[in-house]
Amino acid sequence: MDQATVEAKLIQILQQIQATSKMPSPAITAATKPIDDLPGFDSKIWPAAISMLADSLGITIPVDENIFVSPDGKHRLTVRETAARVMNLAQSRPAISPSTTHA
Repeated sequence: MDQATVEAKLIQILQQIQATSKMPSPAITAATKPIDDLPGFDSKIWPAAISMLADSLGITIPVDENIFVSPDGKHRLTVRETAARVMNLAQSRPAISPSTTHA
């Protein structure tokens, strides 16, 4: 797993969520800030996105961890910054078997 893989998977999941929820979606890139740039992407939606990402990557992300904001909670992160944060979390957590349910 590398940064580019995490970014691509996250973009795919965000696009899927926007389409499923029938919310408008601008083009999602590494510079997109999901909380700011995606309509309807809020505290009711981000836990599902985190769970889907963790399952698809075969990693554990704590349920109380909002990967879309900085650890201090002061800054909303881009897809690229979120992917870097996920990489850091993955290095500090045990791996799980990837799920095929969200691929």
